[in-house]
Amino acid sequence: MTAVDVIEKVDGGREKLLTTLGQSLNIVGQDVENIRNWFAKQPHLPEIPDYVVIERFLIMSKFYVETVKIKLDMYYTVRSLLPEFYNQHPCSDAARAVENVVYLILMPRLSPSLNRIICWKLKDTNPDNFDAVPFFSYLLNLVEIRVREDVSATDTYICDLEGFTFNHMIKFTPMVLKKLKFISEKVFTIRSKQIYILNAPSFVDTLISLLSKYVKPKLIKRIVVCKNLWVTKFEESKLLFDHLMSLRVDESLRLGKPLDNDVLGIQGNFRQLVID
Repeated sequence: MTAVDVIEKVDGGREKLLTTLGQSLNIVGQDVENIRNWFAKQPHLPEIPDYVVIERFLIMSKFYVETVKIKLDMYYTVRSLLPEFYNQHPCSDAARAVENVVYLILMPRLSPSLNRIICWKLKDTNPDNFDAVPFFSYLLNLVEIRVREDVSATDTYICDLEGFTFNHMIKFTPMVLKKLKFISEKVFTIRSKQIYILNAPSFVDTLISLLSKYVKPKLIKRIVVCKNLWVTKFEESKLLFDHLMSLRVDESLRLGKPLDNDVLGIQGNFRQLVID
């Protein structure tokens, strides 16, 4: 993997993905040509999408050809409907500003089940420097790359909310979320396997309640708020550790040579060691 291989190439990845989804390259290829022929007859659309883009839309649309036609039409149309989400070039200063505020990391390697792990965390916790629209524009640019290069079947998100405040949350206005919902339903459909929230703030229930108004219930059910369960487990095991802390060997009663003589590879009692 080179410095620019942020998505590691998988030998036979497309075939494996299609096989996992019960499809074959031959059948999908026929569907792609069907859709390309349809695009050639649509004068309002700016181009005929690449083969791999159509194939990915087939995967996202569960291989319903007519659904793909509608979604790909909207893929181009939404750029005029919601320009604020599509006017941020990934090489622009605006995109660099997003990268200065958040860590957004796609694990380069897929799991054996073709699951992609995506990690998110604030880099700059000052809410004044966080803007939801440029952030989501950045996400959409990542999706553009993934549509062309990724062969994942599902996504798992790990969101570390350390430093995420109520003032960050209010940046996700109802209008912004409504527009994002439109894009996720009418254009890109990402199969999310699980969403893990780490270092959840006290208002996490409010945050999830807000998202539930714009996200399908089945996705909300996949949100897991991770708490430090080991603290509870250790507290439950207090008597065990009280006992373990009291356990000591009486070397004076040991049969044979005491172990403390050479536990560190030094002959003699360590306490009596004198260094000149």
